Amino acid sequence: MRAQRVFPQNVIWITEAAAAVPYRRGMPFDTETLALMRQVLDDICRDVPVGQNQVRTFVATALLDCANTGERSLDALKEAAGTALLVIYPDMTGTK
Repeated sequence: MRAQRVFPQNVIWITEAAAAVPYRRGMPFDTETLALMRQVLDDICRDVPVGQNQVRTFVATALLDCANTGERSLDALKEAAGTALLVIYPDMTGTK
């Protein structure tokens, strides 16, 4: 018999094609903030090779951490995501 997965109600998921990132810290985000984080994630990770889901997960975590501090502007989210991407790909020239 297969165990059933139970997901806590206080978890927000930013879903990807092949991965999902749980978020448990802080207050839940409104739909506008979630949409903005998704847009930034897609823009920043546009050139990440297919199959590099751990990269997108790392960048998504940086976005969540940034938004959790209260910094939810487009510029702040882009900076956080770009900085995270540069940790993995230090040879990239700046953020998009």
